[in-house]
Amino acid sequence: MLKKKIALLVTSFDGFNDLWSPLDKNYGIYVDKNIDCYLMTNFLKPDLKILKYLAVGKDLDWSQNLKNALNHLGDYEFIFLTLDDVFFESELSYKEIENYCDLLIKSEANYLSLLDRPSSKFMKKNKDFAYISKDSLYPVSAGLCIWRTNQLTKFLNEKQNAWQYERNFKIDDERKYISFTKDFKKLIHAVVKGKFYPSALKKLSKQGIDLNSDRQTYSWIVEKAYNLRDYLRSSIIGVFAKLNLLFLIKLARKYINKT
Repeated sequence: MLKKKIALLVTSFDGFNDLWSPLDKNYGIYVDKNIDCYLMTNFLKPDLKILKYLAVGKDLDWSQNLKNALNHLGDYEFIFLTLDDVFFESELSYKEIENYCDLLIKSEANYLSLLDRPSSKFMKKNKDFAYISKDSLYPVSAGLCIWRTNQLTKFLNEKQNAWQYERNFKIDDERKYISFTKDFKKLIHAVVKGKFYPSALKKLSKQGIDLNSDRQTYSWIVEKAYNLRDYLRSSIIGVFAKLNLLFLIKLARKYINKT
C-alpha cells in the first residue's frame, strides 16, 4: 500500500489546552483543507473542526510524547512539525508543502528547516536553500520543519525536552539536512516562556480570534527587549557566517553545551 505523503503535526500537551481552540480557528482561516492536521494531546480529547487529536497518554517528555504521536502517523512519508503557539498570517496550501517534500526527495535529504538558519550560510547551495553545518549551535528545530517520518523517529529514543533536542542534536551527514535561506512565511509566535506577547494578541484579534485564557501577558517593553535580544543573536551568527568565521561558531557551541 502506498504511503500518504504529508501530515501536519502540532506538538502540544494538556497544559496548553487554552491555545487549541484559537489555533483550530486560525487553521480554519489559513490552512488548506486538503492537509491532514493533527494535534498532540495527553488525555484531553478536544472537539475541534480542523485539528484531529492524537492522545498520547501520560506527559513523559517532549521526545517520548512525539514518538508516541508518530506511532499513529506511520502511514505518512513526511511530517510537517509545528508548535501549538505558532499561528499563520497567510495561507498554507497543500501544493506548497508538497513542493517542500519534493525538494527533500530531489536533494535526498531527511530534514528541511522552514526557517532561515544563519549558520547554514556556510554551506549555501543556491539562492533558495543551503545545507546545515554540523557546527550549527542548534542544527534542527522542534518546530516549523519537515522530516521524513521514519528518520525523525530514529532520533527520539532519548528522554529530552524540546530545547535539549535542539541543542544536543548531532548532524552526521550535512547533505541530509537543508534549510531555506529565508523564512518561508509570516507567522505569529504567541507565547514565550509561558506568557503571551501583546503584539500576538493584537494580530489574532484582527483575525477575529480572542485568546480567552488566564495566561499572563508580557508588557510591551519586555516584548521589545526579547525581540532585540533575538535579533542581535541572529545577526551576530549571520555575520560569523558571512565572514566564514566557522571557528567562532564552534567556540560558541562548546560554551553553550557546557552551560
